[in-house]
Amino acid sequence: MLDLASLFGYTAKYATISFRLDGEGGEEVTDKLKKRARVLKAMGHPSRLAILDALATGEKCVGELQAVVGSDLSTVSRHLAVLKNAGILEDRKQGANVLYSLRVPCILNFFICVDAVLGEAPPDPNLVSACQHLSLEDSKTCQKNVLPRKSPERSASRA
Repeated sequence: MLDLASLFGYTAKYATISFRLDGEGGEEVTDKLKKRARVLKAMGHPSRLAILDALATGEKCVGELQAVVGSDLSTVSRHLAVLKNAGILEDRKQGANVLYSLRVPCILNFFICVDAVLGEAPPDPNLVSACQHLSLEDSKTCQKNVLPRKSPERSASRA
């Protein structure tokens, strides 16, 4: 079974392959793709995904995130640095503590699409608003794929 970290790691690994884009703006497109790959690669670790999930409810200090991840402080700090350097997190000092938060909270909407790819229902079907930025046709397709589906296993067990 493919998990989120494997998906992101796979994407980021092969996004560094050189390719040629013909036409105008090829360099800008390549640069944009490299930046996207950097963000995906930063999210490509189960501990970092756990950090993002924890920050969905608001800012947290390193100690709180350490409890979520279950690793030593230096490891959690390295994960936080990777996410911050990719532009996913921001931090602020409050006394002796450093508080971390999502710089762009809508990045969590991406997980709805990932869950749809994996064939899993999203935790909250009301979050289909993540598809609103798409064209009308693409939005309908996205919402159709994101809304919870009955899996063949569940349907068979009820019969």
